[in-house]
Amino acid sequence: MPNDESQNARLSFLEKHMNDVMAELAEMRKEYATKAELAEMRKEYATKADLAEIRKEYATKADLAAVKADIARLEARLDSFYAEFVAMRVEYGQRLAAIEAQLPHLATKAEMRKLALITTTANIAAILPLYMLLLRQLF
Repeated sequence: MPNDESQNARLSFLEKHMNDVMAELAEMRKEYATKAELAEMRKEYATKADLAEIRKEYATKADLAAVKADIARLEARLDSFYAEFVAMRVEYGQRLAAIEAQLPHLATKAEMRKLALITTTANIAAILPLYMLLLRQLF
């Protein structure tokens, strides 16, 4: 029997030692799983941060495209207003010439008005492109 008790003691010691090793192995597996999860979380966070940066850059590009579209729209409006203004001034000059032709005795006053109109129109026509150039440089 002493042999059996000795074997039981050895088996008990080995079983306890094996349980300790298994517990240590389970702890190592848990730690490894935690490290792997942490690495996965870091990778996912980096992906989310990259995605946020891409979204931010895309928003900036979209804003820039919207601003460029607004500038183009405003330039088109300015061009149409300028064309309308020039057409109105030409029509006004034509009406003035028609009146002038009908009233020969007021030709002197009409000529003075026409000269004033031509001068004003020339000044405006000279200044307006500079104004448009200034607007384009601002935007």
